[in-house]
Amino acid sequence: MPADIQDRARARQLLHTMDRELYSHVDVLENDLKSADKSRAHLSNRLSEMSGLFGNNYTMLDVALAPLLWRHSQ
Repeated sequence: MPADIQDRARARQLLHTMDRELYSHVDVLENDLKSADKSRAHLSNRLSEMSGLFGNNYTMLDVALAPLLWRHSQ
């Protein structure tokens, strides 16, 4: 987590957002082949929107995104 208190708060908010908005699609990607393409499109759009929020340093956000990106790519 970032050393700065405000950056830590932003990181926690992003982790919560990812959990609520992005990880809800994991079950669809794994279990519902008919809806998987729609979920992949939503994830791609949302990750593109969020990409500017991530810095250049490897952080907890990158760790949290790794499993989602792996599932998304399959």
